Amino acid sequence: ENATDGNVYLYELGESQFVARDTSAIAQDGTFRFEGSVEEPTFYRLGLDQQNAVMLVLENKDISLAADASDLATTAKVEGSEDTKLLQEWFRLNEELKKKEAELTPKFNEATAAGDEAKVEELREEYMGYRKKLRDFIAEHPGSLASIFGILSFVNPVEEFAFADSMVTLYTEKLPDSKYTAMLNEQLNALRRTAVGAMAPDITLPT
Repeated sequence: ENATDGNVYLYELGESQFVARDTSAIAQDGTFRFEGSVEEPTFYRLGLDQQNAVMLVLENKDISLAADASDLATTAKVEGSEDTKLLQEWFRLNEELKKKEAELTPKFNEATAAGDEAKVEELREEYMGYRKKLRDFIAEHPGSLASIFGILSFVNPVEEFAFADSMVTLYTEKLPDSKYTAMLNEQLNALRRTAVGAMAPDITLPT
């Protein structure tokens, strides 16, 4: 919708950045098409430019996408990829957390400056409740690449080693052949060798 010319670009998520893979011209009726195959389900970014884009999980089956060209990320409707639908839910929850963080941070700073410890704790608990929604999402979908994306983008494996390690153990069971499972195992191996036990970090709202 709202696109009758130009190109759509497809980027694959590499180890540290997106890599350009393909380009498709937009027809006058606003449609475009990519054809090809992947070795395994893989994260891709489809966009009109670097800012206006949407994340997808592509695998070897037909996937359709409909969106408003003015805002692909928030208007995209995908059929044929359950992992992509879950990924979109992840981004919705993450955006919800960002909005809540922006709302609570000035209140948190004000309460801290005033020495109002009860208010500080109340705000911290409210914020942590929103973070818990994302952790719960990760835990509830161990067979999905959307969960792996959550671990990669949201969880600090040093501060939350026990949680990250437990999820990677599940990925090893449910997604044993995924390159992302291998990547996470490699990242955690050094921590596994040194970890005696995982202690919960002190939590404060970002400032």
